[in-house]
Amino acid sequence: MRRSTFISFITLLVLLSIYFLAIDPLLADNRWAAFLIYLLMFLGLSLLTKKLHGFAKLDKRFDAQTSVWLVVGALLFFTVFISAWQ
Repeated sequence: MRRSTFISFITLLVLLSIYFLAIDPLLADNRWAAFLIYLLMFLGLSLLTKKLHGFAKLDKRFDAQTSVWLVVGALLFFTVFISAWQ
């Protein structure tokens, strides 16, 4: 896994946390506005991902075991964060 991919993954988890904890409950009555914000978040994420893949320092790869532990740790952290927030 490249460092830029890991940064994009963390950004995705942060965006999903913000959406499901703040935006979705706030705009529960207006589903079109919530969908529009969701769409804008992921268009911005795709733009960020394309921009991150061009940097030389972020194109370095993690070794296989480290990348697995980083992904598992990030998933567990955000799962605990979201469940503790509610």
